[in-house]
Amino acid sequence: MRKLYLLIIPITMLSYNLRAQSGSVTDLDWIIGEWEGANIGLRNDGSGIYDTIRDVSVNVRKAFGGFGHIVDWYSPEGDYWGSSVRTYNSAHGFWLERWFNINKGEWNDEHKLNWRNNQLIMTSDAEKDQFGIYAVKRIHTYDEATQVYRYKNLRKYEGSTQWMLVDSFVLKKK
Repeated sequence: MRKLYLLIIPITMLSYNLRAQSGSVTDLDWIIGEWEGANIGLRNDGSGIYDTIRDVSVNVRKAFGGFGHIVDWYSPEGDYWGSSVRTYNSAHGFWLERWFNINKGEWNDEHKLNWRNNQLIMTSDAEKDQFGIYAVKRIHTYDEATQVYRYKNLRKYEGSTQWMLVDSFVLKKK
């Protein structure tokens, strides 16, 4: 006598797994709200010294009919630092990000970010500064249990085998 075994996979589970792999406009819904925390940044003078700024405030709100969000950064004194804008490209399943540099009064280059394994990742080759040509890796992660949002901006200069931390932040939802 033959036995028949059926594998039943709930549609919601299947659709969630497909969405998680291909990207979705709702990937970053967790980021909406008010955040506070600390920013650690490498000085741009070649000294290798990092500065820590505590009590940084970040406000994130949906924009563009839900296909993006605006991130506003504030100093501990409440001064406006700048904004980043992220938009979702639904045709290709990735995010685009631009940063408004308040010191220069201009938008920085646009970067493509991919959502995978609960990380928002941007990579770039051949950027340049006064120290040489480097690759970039930026990683955003969120821990739902602790409501902690982490970011790392890494560089690897030509000829180096190691990634160097340029800046990072750790934020907690208010």
